[in-house]
Amino acid sequence: MKLWNIFRIIIFIILINQLNNLFVNNRIFDKEQEVLTVTELDKYAINDYFLWFKTRKEISPQLAFATFSSGEGKRMTPNDGLHASFENDYYWLSLHLVNPDPSSNTLYLQLNNPHLDRVKVFQKTDKGIIEIYKTGAIYPFSTRPYLFYDFVLPLTIPAEESTEFLIMVQEQGKIFSITPELMSANYFKSKEQKIYIIFGLFLGIMFFNMLVNIFLGISLGDNIHFLYCFYILSSIAWLFSSIAAEFQFIFPNHPQWFNLSQSITGAVTMILMSWLAYVFLKIKEQKFFAKIFLKSITWFLTALLPIKLVIEVFLPNQTQIIEWTLHAYLIGITGIAIGIIWNVIVRIRQGFTPAWFYLVAMSYLIMSIIYTCFQILKSGNLIELFAAPTHIQIGLQVEALIIFLGIIYRYKQMKVERTKLKKLLDSQEFEMNKQIIYAQEEERRRLAQDLHDDVGATLSTLILHISNASIQSNLSKAYLLQFNKQSLLISQKALSDLRNISHDLLPLAYEANGLFSSLKDRINSLRKSTPIQLVLNTDGDEGKLKNSKAIILYRIINELLINAIKHAEAKEINIDIVLAEEITLIVEDNGKGFDFSKTLKGIGIRNVKSRVAFLGGKVEFDSNKNGTSVIINVPYHNLNEL
Repeated sequence: MKLWNIFRIIIFIILINQLNNLFVNNRIFDKEQEVLTVTELDKYAINDYFLWFKTRKEISPQLAFATFSSGEGKRMTPNDGLHASFENDYYWLSLHLVNPDPSSNTLYLQLNNPHLDRVKVFQKTDKGIIEIYKTGAIYPFSTRPYLFYDFVLPLTIPAEESTEFLIMVQEQGKIFSITPELMSANYFKSKEQKIYIIFGLFLGIMFFNMLVNIFLGISLGDNIHFLYCFYILSSIAWLFSSIAAEFQFIFPNHPQWFNLSQSITGAVTMILMSWLAYVFLKIKEQKFFAKIFLKSITWFLTALLPIKLVIEVFLPNQTQIIEWTLHAYLIGITGIAIGIIWNVIVRIRQGFTPAWFYLVAMSYLIMSIIYTCFQILKSGNLIELFAAPTHIQIGLQVEALIIFLGIIYRYKQMKVERTKLKKLLDSQEFEMNKQIIYAQEEERRRLAQDLHDDVGATLSTLILHISNASIQSNLSKAYLLQFNKQSLLISQKALSDLRNISHDLLPLAYEANGLFSSLKDRINSLRKSTPIQLVLNTDGDEGKLKNSKAIILYRIINELLINAIKHAEAKEINIDIVLAEEITLIVEDNGKGFDFSKTLKGIGIRNVKSRVAFLGGKVEFDSNKNGTSVIINVPYHNLNEL
């Protein structure tokens, strides 16, 4: 409800302002035009002395002077200027000056709109009406009576005489807006100097930022620095275009380029601003409506720009279409500004600290852009675009500096995060290496124990058996045959024990057979020594696996099988291995299960976990009274990196 009341108040204020302008602009003089006396003032309040009217077609200056003489001129809006919607009308302005000094005096009239298509100045003299200036945005820059980015008209008043000046201005297919200022020569020269100093400082700061970011982009390999450089270049072009500086210094003899430059540079700057925010705020992977809004309005402005250019070039007289496209253009620019602030606020609420830099940097600029677009849409007043330095120009400079500091802060934060991540990775690598070494030591200890308990015990039995025979004499032939048979059986057992230990480590024919065949051989071997039903299912192309990594998978499977056979008391064990986008290994049994708190600390399970960690995979254990499931997932790229 409060928002609705605020909205109604804003609408009411706009309507009152429009009615006031309508009333003031339509006041008709019923007396002669007032004469402005030239004094030593630096700046003159001229709106009470300016009369104007408009015509559909261009008329002669004689007829225009006659119209003013008959009292049909309108007084200019106090403390404002002339602002109209999209028209092709010709505006005629009259200013009557008197110089009481014994020497001539020259004043400078600035119109505050460098985009006027036609500007003509006439002076009434004793010899009649003469044309003293003919210039405009459709003519080369050299036609301007004073070489300045804006239209500045030097008006010379002879000594102790009064002079009447007539000014004709027209802007075709665009918003018409002028806010005339009349100044003394010294005051204008001082103003001109300040403007060029401001823009010189602005250029110096911007180019310094660019050089630093080019260096950072090359040295760090971060593309955000190059994107920022393009954004700065586009911002400079936009500012220069808004005040016709590029027309003055870059292509003074090509006015047709000047007429298109502001639309291009403005849209490109806002599009780059959007993408810079997109990268700086790291919203690519985010999922919220503010991101969708910003992306949509950016693409909208991107698609609108070529349409607007085509209309301006090929349909210059279609004022209604041009007006619609300009409104859509301003809505697109305003929408990007709102979208950036929206995304900044969302990222701040998510705890993204660098977003504060962007909020501080963009707040003044965004509000300036929104305010300027609102003023243009409301009344057609373009003074906020052309009266340098404008709020947008100041905002761009402040924003560029703060974002530059934000990029430095972002880099510093990323450096801290990289240091923390490196320490974490080093710690994880150390722990993984520690587990691998531990697993290797346990493997050796178990190998030594198996050699001692199985092969060693069998060989000891064989030695004892042979020793007992050597102390006996007069052995019968039958006894010798039995002795030899028993010796052979003991030797075969020792060989079988040695073969089993070897198979536990790695089959002899592994390199020739590969992973799947070696697993099948191992399953067939185990079936001979256990009543448990063993089922192996394989799928995929084992040729993708590196041999050294496939060996680790083999040992993992073998470890799980031995543990299940020894401890699970199962009737069936299923092994599934699938080689697809990742390695998936599932080992299930229907045994009695195990206690996590005890079994997970065992040597076999610890070996499995350390080997899976070495491969960069994940292992999950699930055990209950109905059996145990072990699921292992290893990404392929991890295997190829090892």
